[in-house]
Amino acid sequence: MARVAYLVALASALAPNRWDAPPHTSRELQRALGACPTADAACALLQERADDGNEVNVAATLVRAAREGASRSTLRYLYGACRASAGRMAPRQLANAARALRLADDDETAEREAALVAVCACVAMTPPAEWTNAREVAMAAWACGDACAKGRADEQAVYALRTLSNAAPRGFAAREASDVAWGLAAARERLLPPAATDNATVADVAAFLDRLADHARSVPYAPRDVATALWACAKIAEADWRAQAASLRAVAALRANADRIKGPWPPRDAAQAAAAVASAAVDAPEVLDRATAAAARGCDRWSLRDVADVLWACARLDRPPAADAVAALCGARAVRRASDGAPPNTRGRAELCSVAWAAACLAHESPQHLVAAVDTVAAAHGALAADADDDGARDVGSSTLGDAPTPPGAPMARTRRLRALHHARLALAAAGASEEQLQTVDAATTNELRRAARAAWTRRPSAPSSRHEAVSKVLRGMKAQHGVVATAHDEHGGLAVDVLVRLPDGRAVAVEVDGPSHFCADDPKRPLGHTRLKRRLLEHAGLEAVSVPYYEWDRIPHWSSMERERYLQRKLGITTRLVYDGGDSSSFAPLEGERGASRLA
Repeated sequence: MARVAYLVALASALAPNRWDAPPHTSRELQRALGACPTADAACALLQERADDGNEVNVAATLVRAAREGASRSTLRYLYGACRASAGRMAPRQLANAARALRLADDDETAEREAALVAVCACVAMTPPAEWTNAREVAMAAWACGDACAKGRADEQAVYALRTLSNAAPRGFAAREASDVAWGLAAARERLLPPAATDNATVADVAAFLDRLADHARSVPYAPRDVATALWACAKIAEADWRAQAASLRAVAALRANADRIKGPWPPRDAAQAAAAVASAAVDAPEVLDRATAAAARGCDRWSLRDVADVLWACARLDRPPAADAVAALCGARAVRRASDGAPPNTRGRAELCSVAWAAACLAHESPQHLVAAVDTVAAAHGALAADADDDGARDVGSSTLGDAPTPPGAPMARTRRLRALHHARLALAAAGASEEQLQTVDAATTNELRRAARAAWTRRPSAPSSRHEAVSKVLRGMKAQHGVVATAHDEHGGLAVDVLVRLPDGRAVAVEVDGPSHFCADDPKRPLGHTRLKRRLLEHAGLEAVSVPYYEWDRIPHWSSMERERYLQRKLGITTRLVYDGGDSSSFAPLEGERGASRLA
């Protein structure tokens, strides 16, 4: 049905129309239109002299109406003219029309939607070789990406983006290349849906990212361009794992480009770049250093979003900044305003929760970090006391709190904030907060909020992987020879444990099965911040934490249960002799490279 709608829109745009005056007549009309004092007057003249006009006059008048503002009747007429003349438009007019349809400040109307569908369909049908102007490609890509993000002209905009991605970024400036990347990332949910089987689309996106990487190695980028392109790469990689390798290559090139930028970065660019590398799970200390250095210089003019992005990035990558930078971020005017004033709106609540959660994750670094975190978490609790009641807001995707993406409307946004608040308090306790400091946090909130936060924390969903199930099965099979009692998906002190193991010598061991999502994408053996925090929480709860990382477990053939038992024997420190049915036996010995190292390493 989508392809049928696309073909119908294209046929409509290519149908014979009245906007076909010769260029010399059109140029004379354009001068007369430019002399009109208002966009409404220009539209009236265009309507009066429609027989002398063509697609150039329509596109130019539509741009003026969108930029200056015009009446609804004017816009409605121009939308119809745009739809009728789209089939004759060259890339310049298509780009201008797409941008105007994005900027037009009026209610969503059927006429505007029909014009956008026609323009996007014609963009898709224009060969990439005809898109020779970089700025036109960037304008059209930004408009098409924005349309997809808003759920408008989905199919036609997706086809248009594929065409535009093949036209860029050869010979482009940094701004244009990053704008095209933004358009692809904004449209990711429709361009690369979770169940996508269109390998051609994935190949087009991956090829664009490879060209972007080559471009970033040869062309200097400004901070804004680096931040935009990094954000785009991270979002595209999240949308489809098949594009992740190309995305990581582009991120590496952009990091090298960022290193060549001299001088301080604007706060929004520094914060967005830091959040982007953290979202992509790329350990980029040089990018975080830019952001935290900007914070140390002063962040009283920063927005709450910028503060949240920087702190969250440091927490996710487990790169605690200096104590003065954390104190500056936690004490920023935007944080104080959200904590002390009227209860923030839904977005402000999520950002304030992100600040509190990240500060608590970084609290283990030093006593100064802990003090700043306690004050921030206490202030956030006080500001979010209303979250004890449902605010009715639904979650529509991933958040900046370290949680996995969820289906639209699945849990309430309030539930995610409540989990973050409870997680933050647990992190403070694990970081060594005194009883007095924990009482400070508790005193800032209500009993209802604490109960709601704990209830939301204990109800969090669990979806064990096949790797998790395999480890649990082998551990349960070790009961006969070693008295190992393994319980999968258990709780201990309010913490979910992948596999809780009780050994005959009385030890209680939490076996954590850590898949790729627990480690940096560019350094598979470096755990992310939330993984290290989980280990600290388990140890604080009195458990010995043992990690089973995927890069060790996956090396063992799935049919070799004996080797899997030997591996887990070493991990659990069971030194007794293993005897198997075939007479084979094994005694305890560390894995290669494991001698003298912690089993969590």
